[in-house]
Amino acid sequence: RGTCVLAEHTATAGNFALVTRRILERLPQEEGRASYSYDTSHSFHCVIRAGLAFLCMADSRTEQAAAHAFLDAVQSRWSAAYAEKGLTALAYAMNSQFAAVLKELMESFSSAAGSSAGGAAASSSDQAD
Repeated sequence: RGTCVLAEHTATAGNFALVTRRILERLPQEEGRASYSYDTSHSFHCVIRAGLAFLCMADSRTEQAAAHAFLDAVQSRWSAAYAEKGLTALAYAMNSQFAAVLKELMESFSSAAGSSAGGAAASSSDQAD
């Protein structure tokens, strides 16, 4: 099945959703962190933990450490709210509640860093049997 987006929020117009899906399709299954330059203005950062990928887009002025601190906060709030439910949930199952959390964290981290976050997503990576 590939990837399944469980929740997302974007504060910008554009093709964030399409680019996010392409990146999620190519992410490794093992846990870790990665960052990808998209264009001269934006980068995508991700953290993979326990079968879930947490991804954000940030402007190029945002330091990698700040983006990963944001993703750590997202992962922490996700774990507190859903634990392992994301591993079997349907697409966008948590969007109605967690999109507001993503928005809140994006605004908080953007104002603290003085840069703009473009969007964030949490997804489940399904393992092939």
